[in-house]
Amino acid sequence: MRTRDVLAGPALLAWSVYSKLWWSPPGFRVAVFHDVAAHNTEALAATVDDLISGPGILTPGDAARWALSGVPPMDPPSGHHPVVLSFDDGFVSNHRIAADVLEPRGIKALFFINPGLVDLPEAAQRTALANNTLDGAVEPSHLPPDLRLMTWREIGDLADAGHEIGCHGLTHLRLSQLSGSALEHEILGAADLLAERVGRETDWYAYAFGDIDSITQSALRIIGRRFPICRSGVRGLNTSETPSTAILAEEVNLATSPSHRLLAAQGGLDFRYRAQVKRLQDLT
Repeated sequence: MRTRDVLAGPALLAWSVYSKLWWSPPGFRVAVFHDVAAHNTEALAATVDDLISGPGILTPGDAARWALSGVPPMDPPSGHHPVVLSFDDGFVSNHRIAADVLEPRGIKALFFINPGLVDLPEAAQRTALANNTLDGAVEPSHLPPDLRLMTWREIGDLADAGHEIGCHGLTHLRLSQLSGSALEHEILGAADLLAERVGRETDWYAYAFGDIDSITQSALRIIGRRFPICRSGVRGLNTSETPSTAILAEEVNLATSPSHRLLAAQGGLDFRYRAQVKRLQDLT
């Protein structure tokens, strides 16, 4: 067992005590997942169950209204800081877990996709997954043989089931490395294609990679022309003071221990990101 997992249990207990004793404003968190391999399905289900019984699960619609108005839902989940579930990149495993994990529990989630990658032929899509989505960390030939993105039919299944289909950029490029027409095309071209194929606009954009060095002020301004909400990957609690184009989120690694997953989803790692939160908010 890795050190982080050994320390996560005591850290989660300490964080739970701290959260009860130290006042914090009403707010919500976003728990971010990506591809959910079959062997991690039980870990996801257990994490979702822990969140249901703990802070509670927030719907994407309630989260959007809260982000835009600063006013909590009239009937929020029982926990002080409920969590909305978010799945990035549009992997086909998202379609499976929506049916096998979320639907039986009555949970609606955010699914962010890259519309420009959906219709690519298999070989081109795998190259794009390796080079764009996984940022060149893996050669296309080394990807799992069954790894692919959802089809438009599968994406439509999620939309028909009441999930929110958000925009993750056209082809998952790092926005901080783009400018001019290329930057606009990656954002606004994605908006046009997604609305055309899904049949409706979305309030939600999540910029690729999510870290503070992957976004710029010019990119956020272009995003804001089409999307009321932009979600980052910078950790933190979203309150009435959080700009709607700088929504914070907690990445959850399903390969870690149950305690570490809950610690991450409930804000126990936020202290490491305070400087990044300030930088992100200064861009809005």
